Amino acid sequence: MTRLHVTTAIAAALAVMTIPAIAVAGAASAASKWEPVHEVFGPEVTEDFCEVPGLTVEQTVVVDGRARTATHGRDGLSHMYEFVTDTVTTTNLATMDFVTRVATQQFHDVRVTDNGDGTLTVRQQATGTIIFYDQDGQVLSRGAGQFAFEFLIDHAGTPSDPSDDVFLGFQRVVRQVGKQVDICDAAVLQAID
Repeated sequence: MTRLHVTTAIAAALAVMTIPAIAVAGAASAASKWEPVHEVFGPEVTEDFCEVPGLTVEQTVVVDGRARTATHGRDGLSHMYEFVTDTVTTTNLATMDFVTRVATQQFHDVRVTDNGDGTLTVRQQATGTIIFYDQDGQVLSRGAGQFAFEFLIDHAGTPSDPSDDVFLGFQRVVRQVGKQVDICDAAVLQAID
């Protein structure tokens, strides 16, 4: 997976994990043009969803938005910026009832560190809003917040060129603030259970 798609993949993973989304900002130099983002993940089937025995659901994630890179600092390391909306549809396979989670998110790399071993540590921050809807389009729950996390990238010998970077793994959550909502909240879960 190239770095250009790392944030999208993390957004999708967080969407399924139901961690609130998530940050923006900053002037950039040597910025690339904005590129469209469109990714589809799933469907993924989960049994005993939200620890409810017998509740089997299918989740599909669609991510749309735009992204670009900009170089910063003496090292000329690339920083990613992304504005995306991810839509997660969770369907109870027994009843075909479903809920939809729509998260509008802004991501940006706050710090990119060359570790000197062929890897980069990226601290990324995101802000966003989350709204859960029932299948009739009624709002079940809302949340908003800020989330900062770190992940590791293999820069493939070119630390200033993100096009060949490979995502190695999520490292840690640095900060998480705001009103948190997830699909296992009672009101949302009742809509599909």
